[in-house]
Amino acid sequence: MAVMISVMSFAVSATSRGFGWQGILGMIALVIAAGSMMMGPQILQQDFRQDLPLADVLKTYPVRGWQMVLGELLAPVAVLTGGQWLLLLMV
Repeated sequence: MAVMISVMSFAVSATSRGFGWQGILGMIALVIAAGSMMMGPQILQQDFRQDLPLADVLKTYPVRGWQMVLGELLAPVAVLTGGQWLLLLMV
C-alpha cells in the first residue's frame, strides 16, 4: 500500500513538472502490474471443490483427468500472463 501511495504521489508531482498524462498512465499501469502479480493468483484461483457438484457432467466430457487438471491450473496463469503483457505494453 505504501508503494502504491508513493508511486501515485510521484505521478502527481510529475504532472506538475510537465511529464504529461502518458507518464502518469505508465506509472499507474506499472503499479497495477505489480499489484496483480502479488494479488492475481489469489483472485483468479481455481478450486476443484467448485467442480464437485458437477462431477457427473465432467465425466461425460471427452477429456482425460490429467488434461482437466492441467487446464484448471493453466487457465489463471494464461489470464494473468496476458494481463501482465498488456500492462507492460502500456508502460
